[in-house]
Amino acid sequence: MHTLTIRRVPDQLHHSLKMRAAAHGRSAEAEVREILQSTLAKQQPHWLDQLRQAGLELEKITQGKAWLPSRSKRPFTGADFSE
Repeated sequence: MHTLTIRRVPDQLHHSLKMRAAAHGRSAEAEVREILQSTLAKQQPHWLDQLRQAGLELEKITQGKAWLPSRSKRPFTGADFSE
């Protein structure tokens, strides 16, 4: 576990935190942990998860059929060494 110190919290914000914590039956420290956890859980999913989801949706749309054009018989190598 790590410790987080927050300095210079305005009086009104500190008071609001204490009131919110009391309303939820928690300490101010527990309330801050809950606020952080719930806020961070709402963030966008990791880009790899988004890519994986897009692939699943594409597979559903194409129903497993190839969606890329077929490759030519001779792939382009990027260089021509014939003289």
